[in-house]
Amino acid sequence: MKINRRNLLLGGAVATAAPGLAGLLSSSTGIELPKRRSGGPSLWQNLGGRLPDLPSLQQSHTADICIVGGGYTGLCAAIYLKKMQASLRVMVLESHQLGAGASTRNSGAVYAKFTGIDDQSFAEQGLQHFKNFLQSESVDCDFQPANTLYLYKDDSQRKAAQNNQKTNEQWITDDKLKRAIASDFYAAAKVGRGFYKLNPAKLLSEYRRIALAHGVEIYENTPVLGVNYQGSSLDVQTALARVSCAKVLLATNAYTPRLGQGISGTSI
Repeated sequence: MKINRRNLLLGGAVATAAPGLAGLLSSSTGIELPKRRSGGPSLWQNLGGRLPDLPSLQQSHTADICIVGGGYTGLCAAIYLKKMQASLRVMVLESHQLGAGASTRNSGAVYAKFTGIDDQSFAEQGLQHFKNFLQSESVDCDFQPANTLYLYKDDSQRKAAQNNQKTNEQWITDDKLKRAIASDFYAAAKVGRGFYKLNPAKLLSEYRRIALAHGVEIYENTPVLGVNYQGSSLDVQTALARVSCAKVLLATNAYTPRLGQGISGTSI
């Protein structure tokens, strides 16, 4: 059995706010059931209040597109699919609660950069697209400009940074640095401008609101056990039910290796 790129799409980051968990779980295997995720709600979720749980998938369904993973990528993909073609039946299956992974466990920093892509104009377009989305959908996530402090522990690090200094960066004096961080551990620091910050849990909550308003069907506490071909369609298997669909989008970040053998054992 093979699942090719025409039917199984691997999701990447969509205007996310800081790195996820990639690489931390690459050696882990086995389905990750809801009760096994440790740590509980994130700090951001505890600060802002948790949303009521959505139902789990109890009965089998047929859909046009099934999205595995309910973080930023999965919910954004679902929203834009419905925006492009409202008649599509789009289902999101999340093994825990929405945003239980990196989407609510990051720093909340936002900046114009795509890892592995040097085209800065492409990154700037992505940031502007994100801003436009927040405005058009009236998203309340405490999005605002912010500065970033780069710290260097010795003169060799300082010199290397000075050789690559950008126009939007400014060095600060040693005294000002000590006052700012209440420590004399670092030898130098510079401030970078052009960054933004937001509340990750609020952003996730707004994605959920928008997705539901567009008719996206979301199921929490629904781990995917495998994906298999059934004739001309794909069969997404969960603990209690199946979803028969034409396309599957994996939006599972570093948790992808923990999916069932129906996915991880195939050629993509």
